[in-house]
Formats: sequence, C-alpha cells, structure tokens
Amino acid sequence: MYLPDGNVLRPDLCIVSDPSAIGDDDKIHGVPNLCIEVLSRSTAKNDLGKKMTLYARNGVKEYWIIYPHDKVVNVYKLDKIQVGLFPDLSIDVNRVFRSPFT
Repeated sequence: MYLPDGNVLRPDLCIVSDPSAIGDDDKIHGVPNLCIEVLSRSTAKNDLGKKMTLYARNGVKEYWIIYPHDKVVNVYKLDKIQVGLFPDLSIDVNRVFRSPFT
C-alpha cells in the first residue's frame, strides 16, 4: 500500500471503498478506510508505533489491532467514536481533544 506521504506499508488486511485507489498494479495508492493488524511478538512494536502513527497521519479512519492470544480487538478511530451500546450516539474525536479555550 502506497500512502499519500510516500510511505509504503503492508497491513495484514485493509478495506478500500474507493475503486480508484486500486492502481493498475493491483496495489493500493491512497488511503484505505480500515487497516487491520494481527499482533505478534515480532510485529507488536511496529504495529503499535510506526504503523499506527502513519495510518493516522495519512487519514485512515479506523485501525484495528487484533491480539489473537488474548482474543481482544482494539479499535482506533480517527474522527468519530460510535458507541456500541447506543447506536444513535457517536462522539466527535476532535471535540474530545479540543482545547477548552478555542
């Protein structure tokens, strides 16, 4: 996958809803909607550090980290958090982190 900032990454799985993001070389050129990484000891540092930062910086809306041994999935959202218990409730992440003085 070729991100807009020039970095090339290989997620374990990603979903792209825009067909124009798939190049003639069958590779992603742009920003996927969702990237998923299955964590292992050998990839944990990269998946939780560099990749997470690059995905956010390039506008990946949702990033999942799967911990297979613990049977846990951490979901990171860039824009909005959809509250699972209340389907009509979503929280704008930008408002959560906005300064109270702006």
